[in-house]
Amino acid sequence: MKDTKRIADEKRLTITLDRTLKIVAAEGELDVKTVATETLIGHNPATALESYWNDHIEEHCHSSLSAGKTFVREFEYLDQASITKFISITIEPQAADGFISGVYVHFEDITEKKRNNLKMNQQRRMQNLALLASNISDKINNPLARVLNQVGTLLMEDLKTMETKHLLHELENIQELVYSMSSVTIALQAFSTVCSDNFQQIDINSIVEKSVELSRLLKVNEHIDYRVHFEADIPAIRGNEITLEQCFVNIIKNALEAMPMGGRLEVRTTLENDFVLIIFKDNGMGIERKNLHKIFDPFFKTKNGQHSGLGMSVGYGIISSHDGWIDIQSRPDRGTQVTVFLPVKKTFNIDN
Repeated sequence: MKDTKRIADEKRLTITLDRTLKIVAAEGELDVKTVATETLIGHNPATALESYWNDHIEEHCHSSLSAGKTFVREFEYLDQASITKFISITIEPQAADGFISGVYVHFEDITEKKRNNLKMNQQRRMQNLALLASNISDKINNPLARVLNQVGTLLMEDLKTMETKHLLHELENIQELVYSMSSVTIALQAFSTVCSDNFQQIDINSIVEKSVELSRLLKVNEHIDYRVHFEADIPAIRGNEITLEQCFVNIIKNALEAMPMGGRLEVRTTLENDFVLIIFKDNGMGIERKNLHKIFDPFFKTKNGQHSGLGMSVGYGIISSHDGWIDIQSRPDRGTQVTVFLPVKKTFNIDN
């Protein structure tokens, strides 16, 4: 298992390149792959820094050498756990006696900053949505309950004539529609009020395992290769087992529906810094890039059928109430990875 605390502290690396773009000096640590900075000297950065180097960075280095310009860029990377990392890279010329002898390349891991900004934006969106949800629930839930009760009473009548049977059929359709509307308001209400009063110590591995088993009962797609792995020694967290299970089942359901012809679903848990990560990865149809930023919007949906478009909104509301967030990475025809981050700063010993 990785030394996650060490990774958290290793955020910056500066390398100096000569005019041939060979490393002549290195200082700092970006992650465990660059711990021994002295071993970088004399190497080509494309080899020494592996995935952190690309053609765009090299092109900017050449421009800095030839024109003396400074460049600042941000890049996305996938680490070994397929989690998105954000790196800010500054490239500036190294001048001596009026001559550009090389370039400095400064790497800074800004993943936490990006995640915090994303979390704040999404929480602001959820606060606005919570107000909407509360208003909708107050105005619709009570009359819906009365209608359902009245329809239920009518369905219990002794129906003998064909005309009455026809009426029964119509009433059943009405009841189904009303239940459908009721489910929407219930879903909205799930995150209209964030309350941790009923939180308790919970075992995430157990909840995820139960969610996977429940998803097998959905009969959405029986041609799925499940690959499940739970990392040992995942600490307990404070949370609500029922709502988290609801969130996980919905994520899995979305994944299954994205693989109508069958496919592979990977579900795993791991620990990164002060967070438990629950990762759901499918090889389904994926999501178009233009739609990724809309995933958490209420009533947004890309699928046909009787979907309310509230699944991910509700899911994010649930995770937000646990002081966590959801990251989604997807490419059309290449699949989707949904990563749920839950903090472990308020943990309990599960045996106590």
